[in-house]
Amino acid sequence: MFQTLTRRAGCALLLCVAGTAALVRGQQPIPIPTGPNAIAGRVVDLSSDTPVAGAAVTLTFQTMDAQQARNEGVSLPSRNVLTTADGVFVVRALPAGRYSLAVTAFGYQRSDYPPSLIDVKDGTKPATITLRVWKYGAISGRITDERGEAVVGVPVYAHRRVSIGGVLALDREYVDAMTDDRGVYRIPSLPPGSYVVGVMPSPITLPANLGATIDSVAADRTAAFNLRSRLRAASVVNSGEGLRQGDWVFQRPGPPPVLGPDGRVLTYSTTLFPGTSSAAEATLVRLQSGESRGGIDIPLRFQPGMRVSGIVNGATGPVPNLPVRLAPPDVVTSPQLELLGESASITDSAGRFAFLAVSPGRYVLKAAMFSGEMRSPGAVSTWAEQQVTVGEADITDLAVTLRGGTEARGRVEFRGTPPEASERIFLSLRPVAATSWSTLGAEVRADGTFTTGSDPPGRYELYASSVSGWRNIGVSQRGTILGDFIVELGPGGISDLVVTMSRTPCRLSGAVTGAQGSPDTDAVIIVFPADTTLWREGIFQSRRVQRAYATNEGAFNMNALTPGEYYAAAVNSRLALEWQDAAFLERLIPGAVKVTLGDGEDKTVALRSFTPRSR
Repeated sequence: MFQTLTRRAGCALLLCVAGTAALVRGQQPIPIPTGPNAIAGRVVDLSSDTPVAGAAVTLTFQTMDAQQARNEGVSLPSRNVLTTADGVFVVRALPAGRYSLAVTAFGYQRSDYPPSLIDVKDGTKPATITLRVWKYGAISGRITDERGEAVVGVPVYAHRRVSIGGVLALDREYVDAMTDDRGVYRIPSLPPGSYVVGVMPSPITLPANLGATIDSVAADRTAAFNLRSRLRAASVVNSGEGLRQGDWVFQRPGPPPVLGPDGRVLTYSTTLFPGTSSAAEATLVRLQSGESRGGIDIPLRFQPGMRVSGIVNGATGPVPNLPVRLAPPDVVTSPQLELLGESASITDSAGRFAFLAVSPGRYVLKAAMFSGEMRSPGAVSTWAEQQVTVGEADITDLAVTLRGGTEARGRVEFRGTPPEASERIFLSLRPVAATSWSTLGAEVRADGTFTTGSDPPGRYELYASSVSGWRNIGVSQRGTILGDFIVELGPGGISDLVVTMSRTPCRLSGAVTGAQGSPDTDAVIIVFPADTTLWREGIFQSRRVQRAYATNEGAFNMNALTPGEYYAAAVNSRLALEWQDAAFLERLIPGAVKVTLGDGEDKTVALRSFTPRSR
């Protein structure tokens, strides 16, 4: 009845081989016009420079800015070609211009973002380029219990470890694998990088009558979807057998739950390699391109779980059908987020909840409920979050009271001719560092003012957008610029915000040379804010921290930055696999160039690639 969703890196492979993004949308690709020029390229492995045969190379003619094309719903002209046994490809009969190239090959990570770019000029010689792709790696090991016996059918996860607000946590982007009858697992399709590997149980306890209802409609997809919607459950609940105790049914991924001698459900807590529950104490497993790491064994300790139960009350009394969660230690929590390793429950018709098997430790209990349409002026949220310490005895009388959320209020200012009155501008709040969340958006009124729906207190990134290309370029409060659009919702909300929007993004372009002064075609360019406060906390705003590959002539351009002061640095592409890492960006500063971008400003900088010092 509870299912976690994985992100598998190779899932787009067949779509890419079939063609461009236009094909994915069911449209026929637009052919590239003919011309007198050619591109000769080679696809090689990032770490070994060995050729990659049979790779699909998608060539897209950049007749306009990619963001403009998306705004206008336009598909750019493209063509596909396969590499030979030597990794070579040739594309002939091309007009002069700039092209982007994406590579898909079995066993390799798709290379389409940021795109590799090549400039083709009229002449007798083909434009040449070398495309380097990262080979997937794998992590394997064995999961055993306290007796050394195999634990069968348990999911094992590989996460990136991130630092958010000075707290170590696990990124929600992950891949997983299930242990076999020997307790052995193998997690494939891992890009190069550093991972925390662990077993993270995500059990759910449901009212027995609700479980029976879910089972009864399982065969009817429409009825099952409608039921989940009525539950207001952000989790995915599925039908299936579970362990029933009284009025509750307990389920979890992995081995079937069993009872200990005292009648309690035997459970295990989050366990990270080599055998800790703390993300800060976990040993990082580092993978190079194509590397397979074995022997990442994890011991699980099964013990009787404690029962944690109580009731949730709202403004009008007990709240039925509400998801309630217990978040594990070392997880950056928010009432809107769902995370691996959480215990979940759903309240019954009387607002009661229960967690049947909780390991001793400290937790955060959280719940959130949204009512009304997400962008309706009457939409509100209520939430609860409180600390819970589980010892060697049951907790049976937790009283959880939902509280009202708070609002963000302000106005929108436009750089340039304001949009037509009929054009809709939307704002939304995203909890800092969240990859899965639910918040209440807002529509900007005709006079430019806005009020968001009530959301729980916390730190949020404020987004503003429209279908015609208006973009948020800055947020301020009473004249003070709020870095990277971060707003703090306190108990009384936040007011006097000014959101500045523009249709003209900042652009940064230039050229990269190597140590000998010649163009460095193997460079990756990384641009990040000179104000280091937020990225040192692990907050990477996509319009403020970007990377791009140098073209075949050592040129680069970035078209979607927001105004501000930046560092721009160029390093070899092999050195930037984990570029969204505060420690790595810190090492780039000594070799970076500082540049300031004004609203809608285009600037050109000259960069020299360098090797950052080791840690």
